[in-house]
Amino acid sequence: MLEALIRDEKTAPKSFGYKLRNNLLTLEDQEEALTSPKWAYYFARNVKGADIKVCQEQAVKSPRLAYRFAKDIPGADVKRETC
Repeated sequence: MLEALIRDEKTAPKSFGYKLRNNLLTLEDQEEALTSPKWAYYFARNVKGADIKVCQEQAVKSPRLAYRFAKDIPGADVKRETC
């Protein structure tokens, strides 16, 4: 049973949350990151080469994340207002 679970774990598609927690995100995951303000923030923060402007558009939908984005993300438009 354990062998089957280990085999399935290696071949099963990984969720965005799993990739985030295990530092497995790549630029190919950006489209999925843009489905949530929180994911857009973490994607911009953790993935080198992320499109900061596009991620910021999504992240600023949350006032708390707009603040954190401006504070934590190099290249963020700090004068941009929330939506």
